[in-house]
Amino acid sequence: HIRQQTAPVENRRIMLHRGRSGAHRVLVNETELETMLANRGFEIVDPATLTAHQVAQACAGARIALSVEGSQLTHAFFAMADRGGIVAMIPPYRYINHYKDLTDCIRTMRYGSITGTAVEGGFRIDPDELLRLIDWVETVLDSRE
Repeated sequence: HIRQQTAPVENRRIMLHRGRSGAHRVLVNETELETMLANRGFEIVDPATLTAHQVAQACAGARIALSVEGSQLTHAFFAMADRGGIVAMIPPYRYINHYKDLTDCIRTMRYGSITGTAVEGGFRIDPDELLRLIDWVETVLDSRE
């Protein structure tokens, strides 16, 4: 039903902003990563500031959806491209790989994850490691087309 009400944008890459709501998973360098990814063509989507339809539209057709592991990734999971990839940034003190299980059930989707480093106030993701992971996911997606 979501796909019927949205206009997918081919090859869209998105980062879903997590913010500080929900269980404690504060990505202390989230702003730095958002800036870096925006400079690489990622759209930054903040579900907390959008309507449900706007979130679905922002995720529609996404080739890659990236976020801190959490429920906000579900928005992308249901609206992204059939041959898309989810990239989860996981805090080292809350290792949950829920989206790995989901993408494994859908043979055309791929999954990548990166575990951060615990720091005061939350966790941090190394920007260079994240870019290497994104490049790997893109290579895997390209090899299947």
